[in-house]
Amino acid sequence: MLASFLLTLQEAACRDPARGAVYPLQAALVAAQLSPEVLELGEFPALLLPLHPRPRGLLSVHYDVVPCDLGGVPATPSADETRVLGRGSSDVLGAAAALVLALRDARDRWKSPPPLWVAFVGDEEYGGTGSRLLAERLPSTVRWSLVLEPTEETFAFASAGSLEVHIDVEGRASHGSTPEAGVNAVREAVRLLQRLEDAVAALARRDDPARNPVLTPLMLAGGSDELAVPETARLVVDVRIPPGFSPTEIRNAVETALAAHSGPAKVQATFLDDCAGAWEVDPEAEVGPLLRRLYSEATGREPSLGFMPSWTDAHAYHAHGLYTVVWGPGRLDVAHTAREFVDRAALERAYRFLLAVLSHPWG
Repeated sequence: MLASFLLTLQEAACRDPARGAVYPLQAALVAAQLSPEVLELGEFPALLLPLHPRPRGLLSVHYDVVPCDLGGVPATPSADETRVLGRGSSDVLGAAAALVLALRDARDRWKSPPPLWVAFVGDEEYGGTGSRLLAERLPSTVRWSLVLEPTEETFAFASAGSLEVHIDVEGRASHGSTPEAGVNAVREAVRLLQRLEDAVAALARRDDPARNPVLTPLMLAGGSDELAVPETARLVVDVRIPPGFSPTEIRNAVETALAAHSGPAKVQATFLDDCAGAWEVDPEAEVGPLLRRLYSEATGREPSLGFMPSWTDAHAYHAHGLYTVVWGPGRLDVAHTAREFVDRAALERAYRFLLAVLSHPWG
């Protein structure tokens, strides 16, 4: 049931990555007699289950995915005996499917609804408007949030932020057989990329590489297959900002590297306004110990602490003052690739843990 429901969500998401999965999610909730409120948060619908008039906690998961043919290689939904594969399996429709089934089965156990709200939001992969606008609507009684993302079932009480920079390089075109007469914008962009990578790497001060800043080139575009020196190029980079590093420190390093570039090309950099810093909470505070205990009791496994190296919806809730934890089945490293998958056993454990959270006598 869980794997087949996940495949239904994946297939809908592949048809419409931004909104497709929300419709089978809504239908499944209605079929379970859990009629969600439909909120318009920006340009994207959200499904909200306000289970209690004075909620203390929020369970949140996003339903949007990146395109199924990202990079030209399709991540087609499929399943075998041990895994569900394809777009959204790990990030994060597998967790969404487990949450719906846990809600369905928890409903039969409730003497009274738990003091929780449950939300399925959109636009996590791009603008983050769903979680940001939902955070603004939360009652003041909400103290904590559990955000479902692929963490390999570790409890992430800390998360990296990110800084995205778009860089336009303008050179001078010339015939490809006379490159000395031109200024190759692609070559200049490559040189600039190396300078930026070195500047960010110089900030490292932790033994764990995942806890240090790292610059990732997301796109380098320019030129053609014609015999001509490229006149323009565009470089897009993302810089991971771990806890202990400020966005200002990272931006200053990038700006200094850009200013030091002395090549013949013109360089124009644009820093995206939605730069998000890192966040971290005490694992022993608020519901941290309880969530780990519920996981252990539900799965028979010892909970482990982790770190989310990516921006997620958790940033919006933490910025709103909530104690925030990120947790979920699946691996982040295979998300957004054609190799994306989630283990069926991990989905089953996610279902059991979420059922335990939803069935807990919160008092």
